[in-house]
Amino acid sequence: MSMERLCLIFCSICVSAVLVSNEVIKLSHTPVQLRVRLGEMAVFTCNLTALNFTPKDINWYRETNSTPFIKIADSKGTENKRLNITADWGQKKAVLYIKNVTLNDSGQYKCQHLYVDQNGEIFSSNTSVLIVENLHYLTTTVTDQTKQQVSAQHQLINKKAVIVTSVLLVLLLLLLSGIVTFLVWYKQRNKTPQPQLRHLEKPSQNSDVYTVDYGVLDFGNNQPYRKSAEISIQEQVEYATIMFP
Repeated sequence: MSMERLCLIFCSICVSAVLVSNEVIKLSHTPVQLRVRLGEMAVFTCNLTALNFTPKDINWYRETNSTPFIKIADSKGTENKRLNITADWGQKKAVLYIKNVTLNDSGQYKCQHLYVDQNGEIFSSNTSVLIVENLHYLTTTVTDQTKQQVSAQHQLINKKAVIVTSVLLVLLLLLLSGIVTFLVWYKQRNKTPQPQLRHLEKPSQNSDVYTVDYGVLDFGNNQPYRKSAEISIQEQVEYATIMFP
């Protein structure tokens, strides 16, 4: 690195230090936080009413995470066609318009006025934050979050349904087991004991047996005349066969 470049860098640092040391916060920069969607317009207002004189110029600076505050526009004009400044010096007010914002426009903004007549005194404002939102990204993110929430709710509902179903099945099985046990116990309790049939059994009866007895029947004689004993005996004796079970 050449000595000339080193000297230039050193001088720039010194000038910046002097400017920072002379910086006075008197201006008001609004809004403090601005949130716009990608492609829309961002508007910042710099109020200079705290100055006891009428300024003739105004500068805007932006700071990002990767770069310090750098000048992006002034009241005399800018090369960036998306940036535009309108100033009303009588009202001590200047407005910065950023058209068709991009994600790179996000950062911190402030306005400054360099008062040359007072040994280069710098009047600066507070910083405002510009947030550029990607609507498509936000919609996708919200949709994904919604899907995740719905999925989590469905999983929770399914778990609850499984638990409830399992509990109901267990209770049903216990109820059926209790009913079966009660029926078996009730049946055994009301069962009539079998009597001892051994001594009540009747002796087996064989088939009917018929016996034959022979006897003599004596029939009286009602005849008035009398016969001889031999004839009387022959007439009065008859034979009959009687079968008794």
